[in-house]
Amino acid sequence: MASRRLLEILGGHLASTSATESLSPLFHRVQQDYLALSDNPRFHGMAAILVGVRLLGNTATIFNVGDSRAYLLTDGRADLLSRDHSLLNDLIDDGEITAEQTKNAASILQGLIPILF
Repeated sequence: MASRRLLEILGGHLASTSATESLSPLFHRVQQDYLALSDNPRFHGMAAILVGVRLLGNTATIFNVGDSRAYLLTDGRADLLSRDHSLLNDLIDDGEITAEQTKNAASILQGLIPILF
């Protein structure tokens, strides 16, 4: 439900936007509209993820929102093209844990729950 609503909001903004417009202001407007959904009890607590690509001439712009990643699949190989916006990835980026420690992600997150709330 949340992902469907996010796509509807994105589609509405894309329909009224130039194909060459920068994605930053577009995504800012989409984010504002999506966050406004939290005022509706029906959408309270829901979250969405999104991965997409915009093709403009011979340029591809890849974007992702939330705990999702974009990969390029070629010759049986998957190459990571973007980073996810998950708590674990943020902890790695901030130097609080290592990528190796994420193998034990459940216990790491369990220890952080009191901090998050």
